[in-house]
Amino acid sequence: GTDNSGNGCLVNQHLIENGHSRIGFVGLDTLINVKERKTGYLEAMMEHGLPIKDEWIQLGGLSADAGYQLMEGCLDSEITAVVFGHHILAEGGIRLIREKALRIPEEISIIIIGTPSWTQNNVPRFTCINQSERRIGELAGEILLEKVSGKTDSGSWQRKEIACEVLIGDSVKKLNKLEEI
Repeated sequence: GTDNSGNGCLVNQHLIENGHSRIGFVGLDTLINVKERKTGYLEAMMEHGLPIKDEWIQLGGLSADAGYQLMEGCLDSEITAVVFGHHILAEGGIRLIREKALRIPEEISIIIIGTPSWTQNNVPRFTCINQSERRIGELAGEILLEKVSGKTDSGSWQRKEIACEVLIGDSVKKLNKLEEI
């Protein structure tokens, strides 16, 4: 799979490099991969000495409706940016942002972990983490072939992670120091 903790850190690093310090995180409270993404988010905030407020982190179920509800908590907390730990949550969160007529990225910046096609077909195009699902599938096939051919112990479990990359879109505003205050 992907380096989920690294992904959480990578997205926050991108936002921090663009001047953001009040960054929300919307994710799941049950899936290990999204928990790891939250860990990466927290590590990046702490590494840069940035504050972390409980209301900036909203965790719940995996649905667009959950994303909508979780985003409500974030919007009340004066964040300038939000990381969606899963694209399904982003669907609902972005729906709420648009219903409230908030302009992306002028009033709130967004990064999504995952790259469903709708993220690149929107205005603005969303900044995302490309998790390279194709490479994950290839890696899984290679591991399976090694097990079937006897090259590796069929009873052993393997964890291989691939690096991901930020696909720059138009959903992150570059802030100067005065805008952050």
